[in-house]
Amino acid sequence: MNNFGEKVNFIWSVADLIRDTFKRSKYQDVILPLTVLRRIDCVLQPTKEHVLEINAKLKGKLDNLAPQLCKASGFSFYNTSLYDFERLLSDAPHLEANVKAYIIGFSDNMREVLEKFDFNNTISKLEEAGLFFLVMEKFKNIDLHPDVVSNLEMGYIFEELIRKFNEALNENPGEHFTPREVIRLMVNLALAQDQEALQQNHIVRTVYDPCCGSLTPNGRYLLANPRMSQMVRGRWTSMRSSKKVIPWKARTASEYTEDCKFLKELIEAGKLQSVIDRCYPLEQIAEAHRYVDTGHKKGNVVIKVK
Repeated sequence: MNNFGEKVNFIWSVADLIRDTFKRSKYQDVILPLTVLRRIDCVLQPTKEHVLEINAKLKGKLDNLAPQLCKASGFSFYNTSLYDFERLLSDAPHLEANVKAYIIGFSDNMREVLEKFDFNNTISKLEEAGLFFLVMEKFKNIDLHPDVVSNLEMGYIFEELIRKFNEALNENPGEHFTPREVIRLMVNLALAQDQEALQQNHIVRTVYDPCCGSLTPNGRYLLANPRMSQMVRGRWTSMRSSKKVIPWKARTASEYTEDCKFLKELIEAGKLQSVIDRCYPLEQIAEAHRYVDTGHKKGNVVIKVK
């Protein structure tokens, strides 16, 4: 597999194995987490043995091994289990239990990514259907190491898979990611009036980005009611940089209370500031909606309720 299309088609072909067991709407429950798992497995493979050595050497001697294990892995995440895809598949009778143990062996941040997929339930369904070994073997046969598949190409692969899932369900994939052609067009339009100026030396133009690109180092981005793809990308951003993406989704009342107290403390300390464009009284709510629909708002639009 030498090109992007071949890699996407290979991963998508897993659907042929699971079509009689999983509905089309559930294909992503199998393919997306295993794509992430295989990518991380390939990323950590070169330093796997070194991480195991450091873990065995320091276990019980330090309260927090994470910094040392991250240093050993070369990333902000690691895995301390003895397993990788090769070893998992060499013990087919215990594959389900071993994969679950493999996932538990990840650092907290990476384990959280996989838990968002509710992957343990998917593993059990695949095992009950006699498909788990076949699906795992399929993924083992694609090399997703960064030397083979760059981070940029991996992003394209993930977005194309999401497009295929939504296309199969007759949904608009644009609701889940912005096509690269649209991004290119937006950049060209944003810079069109400054082309002559930008050809000169030492010219700087600042572009407002309401997403993670606008965060300063160690900045925080609150992601409201995120989709699965957004949570995975947000977690990846958090792991690969000092910027942190905090997913905010449906939770229990007690969790909401705890989160609200935390946000209240941040606001009172001046560490969290809301960007408010305009405020409207409740009786002008229709006007507020019309303003939002223009697409010109530069922050939040607030409705005042007395």
